Amino acid sequence: MYICVSVHVTGPLRVENVRLLDRVSSRKATLGTLYLTATHVIFVENASETRKETWVLHSQISSIEKQATTATGCHPLLLRCKNFQVIQLIIPQERDCHDVYISLIRLARPVKYEELYCFSFNPKLDKEERERGWKLVDLNEEYNRMGIPNNYWQISDVNRDYGVCDSYPTEVYVPKSATAHIIVGSSKFRSRRRFPALSYYCKDNNASICRSSQPLSGFSARCLEDELMLQAIRKTNPGSDFLYVVDTRPKLNAMANRAAGKGYENEDNYSNIKFQFIGIENIHVMRSSLQKMLEVCELKSPSMSDFLWGLENSGWLKHIKAIMDAGIFIAKAVAEEGVSVLVHCSDGWDRTAQVCSVASLLLDPYYRTMKGFMVIIECIFCFRYGNLDGDPKEISPVIDQFIECVWQLMEQFPCAFEFNERFLIHVQHHIYSCQFGNFLCNSQKERRELKYDNFSLIAYLSVRSVGVTVVKIEMFWSGMYNRFEKGMHPRQSVTDYLMAVKEETQQLEEELEVLGEVILDLKVPSFTAEVKLNPAPNTAQSPMCYIIFCYEDVWPSFLFSRTGNVFSDPDLSANSDQESGVEDLSCRSPSSGGCLPSEDSGKDSDEAVFLTI
Repeated sequence: MYICVSVHVTGPLRVENVRLLDRVSSRKATLGTLYLTATHVIFVENASETRKETWVLHSQISSIEKQATTATGCHPLLLRCKNFQVIQLIIPQERDCHDVYISLIRLARPVKYEELYCFSFNPKLDKEERERGWKLVDLNEEYNRMGIPNNYWQISDVNRDYGVCDSYPTEVYVPKSATAHIIVGSSKFRSRRRFPALSYYCKDNNASICRSSQPLSGFSARCLEDELMLQAIRKTNPGSDFLYVVDTRPKLNAMANRAAGKGYENEDNYSNIKFQFIGIENIHVMRSSLQKMLEVCELKSPSMSDFLWGLENSGWLKHIKAIMDAGIFIAKAVAEEGVSVLVHCSDGWDRTAQVCSVASLLLDPYYRTMKGFMVIIECIFCFRYGNLDGDPKEISPVIDQFIECVWQLMEQFPCAFEFNERFLIHVQHHIYSCQFGNFLCNSQKERRELKYDNFSLIAYLSVRSVGVTVVKIEMFWSGMYNRFEKGMHPRQSVTDYLMAVKEETQQLEEELEVLGEVILDLKVPSFTAEVKLNPAPNTAQSPMCYIIFCYEDVWPSFLFSRTGNVFSDPDLSANSDQESGVEDLSCRSPSSGGCLPSEDSGKDSDEAVFLTI
């Protein structure tokens, strides 16, 4: 029995003789009944032997399109979902189609948070279980884990009652030498008053990652407090005499903002900074790129050349690469050079959150555990998700791009992560499902005012069994964007995947044996070393090398363990990447020696070796 509840909409809640089309083959259609409840669209097949059901949350629907009437007088309705599912319904009567369309427009676009699914979802957990779910992630505990506060950094209550910046939490971590006067002055000189605050701290070398918004510099404006704030950040790292300031925007975009009274830091005004543009496009370009890429995914029986041309023309992978390049640059600065980095874009929300999260994931193995990964996700707010009715031009795939960056890393180095592709897809699904309250609101202030304390996704995923990933596809993530197309792409079997992992492990063991002999041949009396294979999956907190993802058959620029030991080529030269605006961080090829297999090893391997020294 299906209980249908109206949410202030008119029209039918049950429509008979609806056909659900197979999008891959338009000749296949399933006859059934369509139900609209307060939270779901439900299609139930009429076939008595199966009675298969298709459930779609209203919050997952991104667009509803009424298509042209068919030759037989039926009325198609196309639903596109945020989890990349596409559903085409054929409704016999025009009136029924119109009523379903109007109802879904309202149901899929709630105007306030209280209308979202998480406020009615009830998995029958007791109060203790619910509270425990929200205690699994504590940002103050996270900073304590990084070694903060210490001699250089302290927690400040300058933003108590959100008096300085309403999008920042009440407690922020700032340099000890930064007084309240400096912080407030800096905030007045930054867009939306988002002053520089600590995001990640490396206790091994005191290097840090801070984030902020763009300065209101225009062509010549200065702010002494802001200059002192950046100087204070630089002084928290005694081992470095300068600070990187990374603007993730293309230079042309930043110059346009400068003409509007905003802009970027002038190196002549800030002492001991090195300024760097990255070149990540804005949310509007990203939204258009995703749309073009999804259109390629929806092509029926495309040739390989048409598919590849459409994928390249969308620019999607180029944008993913730009985000990865930025994260690599920041991670390399912190881990190899021991230099602190301040990151910003326009308002310090989208690109800044993406690249800081990628860099943290590369720098700290904790973020490659399930719990650590959720810490990162918790810090990315929902402004771009489109969960509430609003301006569609403000919606952008910021979180989807970050999740794909993680997947690209996992595809290259699956043993470096405690979770797998299926876990990532679960996270992406529930970001948009609004079934849990983790992704409500755009700031700590809004979350506290909403007072949601019902159910946490983190608790749900921490006890959910996530099986072995069943898809491994290079570059294009078919497992995400085509995961509902069961007949389009063959899936890799679990057996094949395990055999591939076994073969990879055997290759690594052979390379380790060769490297062990090389180390023994060094014959340095005062040098002791242990060479061992990185542990199997689900041991992401064990000492391990860091892996840097690169796209075009290049090697990682550095390998380093959790303790911060760096294995890199001191003679490595950096080349300019004109397209992305960052240095080429690639390492030399395996045949060139260094920490990678040499020609003398007799192997031509695509795998890096994990070292702990």
